[in-house]
Amino acid sequence: MTDPLEKELNYFSSDLGKIRPRQDGKDRIWHFYTHLDKGPPRARWHELTITEYEKKFYLSWCNFLFWSNKVISVEFDSKGRTRASLQEDEQAYLINVLKAIRRDIVEIEKDWLGFYKDTLRKLPHSLRFGIVRRCVLWKIIKDMYRPDHLLGKTSTDKFVHFVQTQKWDESEGHFTEMTLKTYYKYCRIAYLANSSEYNKYINRKMSGAEMYKRMADGRNEGLTDIESDSPKAFENWYGSRRFGGHPWEICRGGNSTHIDLGIIKRSKGWSIYLEGSSTSRMVETARMALAFYQHRLPFELHCAEKMRLKFLGDDNVGITPTYLRGSYNYQEFTEADKVFDCACLDDFEENRRRLLPFISWKQIAPLLPWGFF
Repeated sequence: MTDPLEKELNYFSSDLGKIRPRQDGKDRIWHFYTHLDKGPPRARWHELTITEYEKKFYLSWCNFLFWSNKVISVEFDSKGRTRASLQEDEQAYLINVLKAIRRDIVEIEKDWLGFYKDTLRKLPHSLRFGIVRRCVLWKIIKDMYRPDHLLGKTSTDKFVHFVQTQKWDESEGHFTEMTLKTYYKYCRIAYLANSSEYNKYINRKMSGAEMYKRMADGRNEGLTDIESDSPKAFENWYGSRRFGGHPWEICRGGNSTHIDLGIIKRSKGWSIYLEGSSTSRMVETARMALAFYQHRLPFELHCAEKMRLKFLGDDNVGITPTYLRGSYNYQEFTEADKVFDCACLDDFEENRRRLLPFISWKQIAPLLPWGFF
């Protein structure tokens, strides 16, 4: 007896050929939104993405408001054969979604423009991508995190001016020689710029080396063991085979929430760079940058423009569908969108309705039948 899901996948794979896919390299991709008339009101809308590669289909199904926004993946061939292992209720629900999309395909063939218009009109905001200016969020949400307030108006103005006036062509390097002693000098100034935040770990009596050992990631690949005032020792260490360590992570954190103070060998010398642009850490990074500037120490500030935009509230926060909850989905947006943090509408709770007029929603591509012209 044919498995009910395989039977439906067989019909579905055949009907896919009636809709023009988006081509991405060797992949052919279809993206559907569909609505079920029955079921819990908050679980009626569904998103389904199908990717075809070398005669295999890869289905990704997101029901945003059911089963805790679970994403289900199913691989099948043109005959619907699959090795998917789904729970009984998941399989039954997926079959209904596939049947609904096949009914949609019939409507698209009849009147793709009318179907597209209806989708745009009915699709819930919680399933869509959009952008909203950060300064708008600041105005509407009174308790929202404000890096400019934490840094202070005077320091924020200085930092913005610094970014706007600096030349960032650092191809030649700042130092003809580099030593660990020079690096520790920078570390000490960076840590002291945030002395009130770091006072559980450091004090002004400590050397830069002592502060680094207290604050840094710890996986330094033997950096702390070399002769501190020897350019040759540093060059030998820098050129040695190193892998997996984090010698430049002067403030511990996650993949995108740490602060780096690193060294790069340029064409004619060495440069020291500072990088820590995550929204939760950039106040610390800005204090470090201003301290280096005050001490007239040359350095590169990576992601400077990104930080400037966020301090001014001139960037955008990405609004993502519910199943993409979290702040690290900026890859879903283009560079021109200037999105560095993301949130879902539900994250804004009682402010949700007040924000809606200020959100620019991303375009949803129409589904087109073959030969629609």
